Amino acid sequence: MIVHPSLNRIGGAERVCLKIMECLRRSNHRVATYTVDKTDWGRVSGYWGREIKPDSEVWHVRRTWVLRLPFLGWIIYGTLFLALLFKAKRQKGALSFNNYGEIFPFVADFSYIHSKPLFSMSPTENPYRIPLWAVCAKLYMVLIHIMKRLFNVSNILTNSKYNQSLIYESLGMTALILYPPVEICLPSSDIAKRPQVLTISRLNPGKGLEEIPRIAALVSGDARFIVAGPLAEGDPGPPESLRQVSASLGLVLNPTQGALRRMRLESSIYLSTQRSEAFGLAVVEAMSCGCVPLTPKDGGPWMDILDGRQGEYGYAYSSVAEAASTIDRLLSDDPLRAAVSGRARLRSTRFGDERFERSLSKILAHIRAG
Repeated sequence: MIVHPSLNRIGGAERVCLKIMECLRRSNHRVATYTVDKTDWGRVSGYWGREIKPDSEVWHVRRTWVLRLPFLGWIIYGTLFLALLFKAKRQKGALSFNNYGEIFPFVADFSYIHSKPLFSMSPTENPYRIPLWAVCAKLYMVLIHIMKRLFNVSNILTNSKYNQSLIYESLGMTALILYPPVEICLPSSDIAKRPQVLTISRLNPGKGLEEIPRIAALVSGDARFIVAGPLAEGDPGPPESLRQVSASLGLVLNPTQGALRRMRLESSIYLSTQRSEAFGLAVVEAMSCGCVPLTPKDGGPWMDILDGRQGEYGYAYSSVAEAASTIDRLLSDDPLRAAVSGRARLRSTRFGDERFERSLSKILAHIRAG
């Protein structure tokens, strides 16, 4: 039983969820999905380029209209998600897998934490844009402490050493690291690199995308910036700063997988803007296509992907000016860019699909045996 709020939101957590489902089905397990809203399997399969569907599914509402209700919508949504966790847990003879453990890492047999956990954040942090969060944060932490006393904490999996340290500080538990699966890109001699800087992200607030126009304005060369990503129903859309300059930046909404692959192969640099990102699946995908990654000097991309080594597999920045300076340097020095690109491509193979599947099988076997 895989519990996830909504598979209609196309992102890294959803990709991992679907990959877990595929791995379990290949191992002859029956899989049921539990979601708040009904999954549009045609859209999901079309976006990922292959047919995907569980053996059965459970859902509460046809569309995520509840999130449009200010404040109350979040309470309803959270309550429905908790109800799904309890419902999946009650199924006899089945393992329940909470694929959104960053909110409630309880109840299920396993919880996978993709993003920086909400229970590790201060009241001033609000990545989900929850209304009245300064007040709600205190109530949420009270709820977390109550649930920790009443229910067993799940076997926790997470996607980075960065997240592992936050989980230990917050819950006193050591999470097992399961790096997310990456489809390694095969090189293509037909597509040449361009002086192009690519960012792939859900076009939501909290992703740091508003920094891209500021970085672009400081780049002295003729680099072209492209921002691409899915836009699901109910998403607020790209920041206003991106809309205003979309013609010069190249804003691409709802690109196909084929289009994304071509953009990665054409681009020389991949720019990540989300600070304190837990891992950075899109960063590794771009590295496998020969892009040199440029990430904030914080979070999983810096710690887990670049191994905290500046200039080895990519670069990290602490300011908009530093990011622009690094882009200028890379685009003006072909031998340097080629050398880092080669190391980045090799580094990306550590996070391939096959390794993920082997690691997941070992973890499940170990926990079942225990």
